[in-house]
Amino acid sequence: MRAWWYALRLQQAEKEAEIADLNYAQAEEFARRMEMEEGRAVMRFWWLDCQLRALDPARPPPPPLNRTRRKQSVRQAVLSGRQGKLGPASEKPPAPSKPKTIITKDAARAQALAVPLDELVSIEVQKERDAARRKVLEAQAERQRTMDVGRAAMRKWWIQEREATKRALGLPPYGPVWTVVRKDGKEGPISIGKMPLIVGSDVSRMEKVVPVQLDYPTVSRVHAKIFGKEVFSYGEYVREYFVVDLKSTNGVRLNRTFRLRPGDEYRLSDGDTLFLGEEAATLVIKNPQKSP
Repeated sequence: MRAWWYALRLQQAEKEAEIADLNYAQAEEFARRMEMEEGRAVMRFWWLDCQLRALDPARPPPPPLNRTRRKQSVRQAVLSGRQGKLGPASEKPPAPSKPKTIITKDAARAQALAVPLDELVSIEVQKERDAARRKVLEAQAERQRTMDVGRAAMRKWWIQEREATKRALGLPPYGPVWTVVRKDGKEGPISIGKMPLIVGSDVSRMEKVVPVQLDYPTVSRVHAKIFGKEVFSYGEYVREYFVVDLKSTNGVRLNRTFRLRPGDEYRLSDGDTLFLGEEAATLVIKNPQKSP
């Protein structure tokens, strides 16, 4: 669209330049005709002087033919409309005004350009193509940057998940996971791995969890949940362990003193005890690296 407008303006400027050239040619023709008329008048007046001298021998001879001086006086006589008299005009007539040539900015720009119109249009079209190509390349670069950021985030997440799995399974270079020890001694230490531990009197048939069956009157069917998760602490991810009371009847007491609020998570430490209503239904949290 811009190239079309520019071509239209150049065409208009060329028309104005043609009009200006025509005005200049007319002015040239007018000046040439004036010079011819002046020459004829000078020759006519000089011939009249010669005829008068032939009739009157006492008449002084005519001055020599001086085209420059005579041309000035004849110019004044012609412009004032008195071709019959040779003497100079009493008042100096105004000088003929030169025809004004109106040249617009577009015409001046078109005259200053030494490049053909077709080439200018092709240059403008090439500029528009280059701008469109730059936009496409910028969009591709932006898309590539977005993909690189997404890949970096995915790689970081994958490393975190891999390291979290290692921590959850107790693999090197991380130490073994924490364990839950029953106070009644009916079962060995239970590791707190990737799947949570569900403590209750009727949890043996639950899936995707590690059931801890406690057949005691004070223990609800689904009493509590013990699990571990990744926590960002001091610039790195570490595995922490928590306990949640699942709205049990008799509740869960941490270290026999503090009763947990149902539904809230409480962080566990090495050596903490979970009292579930009676002495036999007690669980001890142990860190194998600190307490064997």
